[in-house]
Amino acid sequence: TLDPGLIDVNDILTVYGYVRAGRLGSGAIDLCLDNSQILSNCSSSKNLKKDIEYLSDVDSESILSNVVSAKLVKYRMNDESQNEPKHIGILAEEAPKEVQRVDSNGNPNLDWMSIKLGYTWASIQALYKKIEMLEQEIKILKEEQ
Repeated sequence: TLDPGLIDVNDILTVYGYVRAGRLGSGAIDLCLDNSQILSNCSSSKNLKKDIEYLSDVDSESILSNVVSAKLVKYRMNDESQNEPKHIGILAEEAPKEVQRVDSNGNPNLDWMSIKLGYTWASIQALYKKIEMLEQEIKILKEEQ
């Protein structure tokens, strides 16, 4: 975390890796270097990825189970005042193992890309399949009457 009061517009900030711009927990945006070496929003192009594997239905069900069993908490960041509204989320130490990370300072953290995108989409897909199955069962039961 950088203190804006300590940054001069003539300073150069060198970052190797992932950049998050904005105030922690309040609408920050993710920034990455694109293939043209221009700082922009993080692309999800397959050209920037390797070791790609598609999730199976079993994987999606497992993710949904992790989401359902996660303990959600309300909290304020240590630097926020009592007047600020609480955030809702999960604690890094209690998150599913596959999304737990450790930051460069040794603090527990989360793989936000997997949580924001992968976990959300996989859970929605798993729920959709459950709904389709239930709708089919209802249709069969109605036909039997």
